[in-house]
Amino acid sequence: MSLDRVKKIEVLCHDVRRDELLGLLEGTGGVHLIDLSESELDSPAFRATGDSTSGLEEELTLADRVLRFLCDVAAEQGEEGSAAAQPAVPPAFSRRELVSMLSSDRGERMRETLEKAWQASMELAELDGERKELEHEKLFLESWTGLDLPVERLGPRRGYALTAGSIESAAAAGKIQEWVAEQRLVELVALAPDADSQNAGAGSGVGKSLLIAHESVAEDSVQNLRDRGFVPQDFGSRAGTPAEQVERTRKMLAELDTRESRAREQAEELARAIPEIRAFRDALGLALSKAEAVEQSQRSARALLFHAWIRERDIAPLRARLEALGETDINGIEPEESETPPSPLTEKPVVEPYRMLTDMFGQPTRTDP
Repeated sequence: MSLDRVKKIEVLCHDVRRDELLGLLEGTGGVHLIDLSESELDSPAFRATGDSTSGLEEELTLADRVLRFLCDVAAEQGEEGSAAAQPAVPPAFSRRELVSMLSSDRGERMRETLEKAWQASMELAELDGERKELEHEKLFLESWTGLDLPVERLGPRRGYALTAGSIESAAAAGKIQEWVAEQRLVELVALAPDADSQNAGAGSGVGKSLLIAHESVAEDSVQNLRDRGFVPQDFGSRAGTPAEQVERTRKMLAELDTRESRAREQAEELARAIPEIRAFRDALGLALSKAEAVEQSQRSARALLFHAWIRERDIAPLRARLEALGETDINGIEPEESETPPSPLTEKPVVEPYRMLTDMFGQPTRTDP
């Protein structure tokens, strides 16, 4: 004969499953229930499984966002005919595998993948914002390439002032030209026409202009022209000629293309993990459901807790039967120092006829020397 290895377990169930659970435990013939009537319990079954619901909700939200982002990336790959974007058969996971995934090395890898994918999505979003700003800047500067003058030289100078501006209609151009013709200390120079002014017709006066005025009349001149439809242009902190700035902007766009290409390649590589991320998302959903149930059980009188001893070899079959039952959970727990585990024996068939005789002398226990 030999003593079997035993394990202390904790079984949590909803009140609606009480009778079914007790019948199942008694039917196994190998479960020794522990009397908890006078015990003060601080059971791990009534605590979250290492994660609060808020933490799991945050992870779940991140997983959903990452999946949407990576699915968009995969769809773009599919439109480009990329072989990497072809759908693969998603891996299948059992409920037990999903539950254990969060605390395994695989779960840590999935968390790292989610973080990398989220960073890639944020980087691509920032790069897209930078691109739009640079393209808008390039479009603006290209409309001023006729100004062959560093923009920092605009404004008051010694004895005169330079003001760049736009004339946006033929009617305004006529009024402005008429007023300038009457002035002795003011000159308005038409700059090389851009596409807009060409569409309006050559010689119409519509387009970009440079106002040159004596310092004594510069401020009044700008105001008079503004009243007639002249729109002064402020170039802010820009430096160099517009043509030079356009070239710098093109180089910045080229550098941005390189950064965006690297970020997109990383996102495309991460998109290969979509099936695994979906499984991890399901695992998070299961953990969240359990954590919410645990929190609810702390506030409910309809949750029942059982402690019992069971042979280690019987735990897996019992767990499978409890999972089929539903609304139950089983966990292994450490016994208290004052507890003495039971001493179940396994007899070989050949010695069974002699068992009555050996029982007369008593059975071995775990406390025997």
